[in-house]
Amino acid sequence: MNESHQIVVPVHKNRIVAGDVIICPDGKERTVCPKNIRYGSFMGVTIFGDSYHLGHKLVPRFQLNYHVEKAKSKKLRDLSCKFKRELTALKNKIKDSMV
Repeated sequence: MNESHQIVVPVHKNRIVAGDVIICPDGKERTVCPKNIRYGSFMGVTIFGDSYHLGHKLVPRFQLNYHVEKAKSKKLRDLSCKFKRELTALKNKIKDSMV
């Protein structure tokens, strides 16, 4: 992923899901897999075996930049508008052929 499109957002450990990329306490970037997230009755949720001070320390997670997400949503919105126009044209065509 292009580094200019990444920002690091601190989140609570319960918000981490499989597929997220986090910065571990040792400084390495790691992708979280389902087997890396565990629940224990004493420490609660642990990620890579770390409890993050029982949830008092936030986990640094990589997130796409807002502008990239906004561009993606604009593209989807444009596709949706195009689909609606085509659907309306098709409905009008069917209505005209029935008359």
